[in-house]
Amino acid sequence: MTRRSFGAALVSVITLAAPVAADEPEVSPSALASAPASDAASGVAIEAPRNTHPISNALLSVPRVLVLAVWTGPRLLAGELDDYLDSLGPNVAGKGTTQRWRFGVAFDMETTIGASFGIRAGYRIADHVAVDVVGGLFGARGQSGHAKIQLGRYTTANLAPVVELATGRDMGRVFAGVGEQAGDPRDPYRRGPRTEYDERRFAGDASLAAHRGPVELTAHGRVEATKTEDDDDHPVREAYDPEALVGFEDRQRAGTIELALSYDSRHPASLIPSSAPSTGWLFRGLAAYTRGDTSRIARSRPVAPCSRRGACSTCFTAIACCRSG
Repeated sequence: MTRRSFGAALVSVITLAAPVAADEPEVSPSALASAPASDAASGVAIEAPRNTHPISNALLSVPRVLVLAVWTGPRLLAGELDDYLDSLGPNVAGKGTTQRWRFGVAFDMETTIGASFGIRAGYRIADHVAVDVVGGLFGARGQSGHAKIQLGRYTTANLAPVVELATGRDMGRVFAGVGEQAGDPRDPYRRGPRTEYDERRFAGDASLAAHRGPVELTAHGRVEATKTEDDDDHPVREAYDPEALVGFEDRQRAGTIELALSYDSRHPASLIPSSAPSTGWLFRGLAAYTRGDTSRIARSRPVAPCSRRGACSTCFTAIACCRSG
């Protein structure tokens, strides 16, 4: 009963508030006689007062013209540079490139660690045969290098072997404790101050991929060795107990094997460069197994026992953690 009464009241209000169409005023014959012809009318009832403020309009146009003139050169230069880089192929793997030589430069700035600089050069020897070299200095890149060699394609399965080597030293890293809760200032498993440490790394990769249309099957192997060292400017030892930090200053070695299957039907659309596929589907699944060891075991802080395989507390490296039980 209440709903019906409310609905009726609402309808009555809307009915009362509905506008009533008014009669259009009649146009006098004299106004029609003085009106311009239909093909000469501008359609504007009141012309804009363009000539009312000529001095102020002229003064305001000066900075506008200057800004447009200053930015015209950089805008055109940026467009030309973008077209040139697009023609080289912007991605790291060099997919879709037609030039023999390719280059790239990167500059990063990170808080605490500072700036780092990287440069890349690549050369295409033949179809599917290329060499890419990347070097880095300072900051997170430290003194690092990376080389990738594509060795061509063979047989009807388009077997494509690829070899990669990477090494680096003094690569800056940041550690500020584990987790969000504050606790003992020396406990590394609580939130704490930011500190720095350096990382040394060597890694070697080898892969063999078989291509058949949009389907790709890849077998990949990787070996790596890593060691962390304390930094001199903001050392970890001053803020945390290094003996309680699992994996810190350990020499770790690991090997990984991986098998991946992918379906990639992506392809460029019109007006899109070949280095940037813009339409199609990509599905990828993989399985991997990693095994490794470490040269030191933390003793001061107990971690979750490994009686249940795979059960570890949060730690610096999973390898050292699972070996502590």
